[in-house]
Formats: sequence, structure tokens, C-alpha cells
Amino acid sequence: MKTCLAWLLALALPAASAQPLPTDSAEGVARNLLRIALTAPLYGLPRAERDAELQPLLSQDLRAALLAAREHEAALAKVYGEEKPPLIEHMLLLPSGEGDLEGQLSTFQPSGEGTGEYQVQYASIDARQPRGHAFRVLFFEARWLLRRESDGQWRVDDVCEAQSCLRAQLDEYVALPLTYEPG
Repeated sequence: MKTCLAWLLALALPAASAQPLPTDSAEGVARNLLRIALTAPLYGLPRAERDAELQPLLSQDLRAALLAAREHEAALAKVYGEEKPPLIEHMLLLPSGEGDLEGQLSTFQPSGEGTGEYQVQYASIDARQPRGHAFRVLFFEARWLLRRESDGQWRVDDVCEAQSCLRAQLDEYVALPLTYEPG
């Protein structure tokens, strides 16, 4: 089992370049997504201004699921009027944690023809907690499932943590009825 000190030392190594990398490999895609996830975390559904940044990194199916959820969110907002509708507000690329984030990728693990995954190990650092506090640094793991699309480019097709995956969450969200019943 890794000690916290070993983990923190590993996190101190450069895990993601500050500049975008070429996206012609699974590693380039994953490292660019990690850079975005660590430096500009994506809370909730991405808005149009983030689409250009994410488009070369996410699969067509994942982008379509995000668009459908964004359209459903807008429809729910109309139904709910002044009340807050059900929203997707958690981090999408790294499903747990908040505050300062540090992370690293595992080695790419092929899982079939044109598919594979990266384990993403990351820590959420809550600077509000004093050093040594049990909840100052929390450790998490996520899996990014990648696939080679018809254009030959690798893209992230799903983001999973434990037994939950983003595309399934988006499908459940889009299935919410467009009705409002006050509390």
C-alpha cells in the first residue's frame, strides 16, 4: 500500500503539461484532459465556451450525451421557473473532490481493438483544513475510457468512478420528466 508521503511525492512530479499536447495519441488526449481537469475543473455541464477546448478530447457519443443533458437542463429550467431545477453540478472529469487538485495518469491499458483506459489518481487538497487534519488531503481514483474513433483519433468516451460512469448518469438525467411538483 502506498504511503501518503510516497503518493504526495508522486503528485509533485509533472503530471500534466501547462501547454496543450498533440492529441494524435491516447496519451496526448489523456494528458490534455488531465491538464484541463486540474487547472480549470469542469463543474456541471460544459457551456458553449468550453466546447472548443473539449471537442478534440471527447468522443462523439460523450459529446452528444453532454449536449442532450444541456438541452434537458434548459428545458427543466423553463418548467421550474423561479425554483432551482435538478442540475448536474459535480465535477465531470474527476468525479470527486474539490479545492486544489493534483493528479497523475497510470500507464495506458488497452482493453480491445481501438479501446483502452487510464487510471487517474488524484488528490483533493482543502487548504481550509489545518496541516495534518484527516480531511485536508483526500485521495481518489477515476477511470477514463478511451476509444479510437472513425477518424483514427483517440478520444475519452466515458469517465468512471467506482461503479458509476458519466454517460449512464447523463442518460438518467435526460430521462427526468419535464414536470414540476412543488415541495
